[in-house]
Amino acid sequence: MGENQVFPDWLDIDTGMLAEEISDIEVDLLHNCEKYRSLHKEKFKLLNAYPNLYKMWDRGTPSALTAEESGAMIQINLLEQKMRAIRDEAVFLLGRKNAYMFMRSIGLV
Repeated sequence: MGENQVFPDWLDIDTGMLAEEISDIEVDLLHNCEKYRSLHKEKFKLLNAYPNLYKMWDRGTPSALTAEESGAMIQINLLEQKMRAIRDEAVFLLGRKNAYMFMRSIGLV
């Protein structure tokens, strides 16, 4: 006997495709969402102002931070949380749209 699956094999998603979809959504948000774009600009303004933070964020290189850099890191994390919330909402809305289109295509709606 095979394993019980909650969904059929044809619904199994490729995580690479999902990451690509999310990346496309982030690019779309940068072009079309003023709030997301301003948060992104502010984040990179802080990263560019503090080279140690940029190395840590971009390359994962550990280094000791000053009190000022630590404060900037907290601010960057807060900006990243706000950006993630906007992105997650966009992903949810896209999923809802795709689910509706799928149900419509098979005649459920």
